Formats: sequence, C-alpha cells, structure tokens
Amino acid sequence: MMHLLNRLYVRYAAVSLAKIALIALALLSAGAAWAAPAPIVITGADMRPSTSLNGNWASIVDPYFSGLFSFHHEEKKNGWFLNRKAQPGDPFPTEYDYAKAPTLKVPSDWNTQRDSLFFYEGPVWY
Repeated sequence: MMHLLNRLYVRYAAVSLAKIALIALALLSAGAAWAAPAPIVITGADMRPSTSLNGNWASIVDPYFSGLFSFHHEEKKNGWFLNRKAQPGDPFPTEYDYAKAPTLKVPSDWNTQRDSLFFYEGPVWY
C-alpha cells in the first residue's frame, strides 16, 4: 500500500511542478508584454526659446518649514510662501514680504553668499 501511495505522490508532484512551470512561463511572457514604455526623448531643446533666471532674487529662509506645513505639522494645500504684505489688524505677523527680503544670486548656492546660511540645510523660497 505504501508503495502505491509513493507512486501517486510522485506523479502528483510531477504534475504540480509542470503546472507551476507553465504558470511561471505565462507570467514571464506576460511581463515582457507589460514592460515599461520607451522613455520620451526631448529633441531640439537647445533650439527652443528660453528665459534666463540669472540675477538677484529675493529670498525667504524657512527653517521651520512653515511654507510647507501648518502649525500642527499637517501639509498645506498651497504649500509655498505667497508674496503677502502685512495688513492692519492681522492677527499673526507676516514674515514673508519679498519687498523687504534680502537677495541671493541665482544660479549659486546660498551657503557661501551669507554667513548665517553657511551650515543651513532647509528650504529657501525665492
């Protein structure tokens, strides 16, 4: 009886391995059909009109990420500093008036342009 059970087990195992091999082959061939599309190649970029951004830009240093997150550290929907001037009766101080902001040269790094930013690694808004 054991001999018969061993034969059945070997046959069943062989059939199962064959099924697994077929499934694997089908998945591999389907994966080739689902391969990522070819990358989009931008041609003639040097021939297109361009605008230079070089110059002195007003900059706001944001060490507390307040342009990206609210007081409760929730991500803001409009996560950036708007050019907003303080209005009479504002309940909170406005700290991002670009007219009064110091400037940084672009293109360049901010770490070597101001001593106070030498070790700074947070966001800076232009």
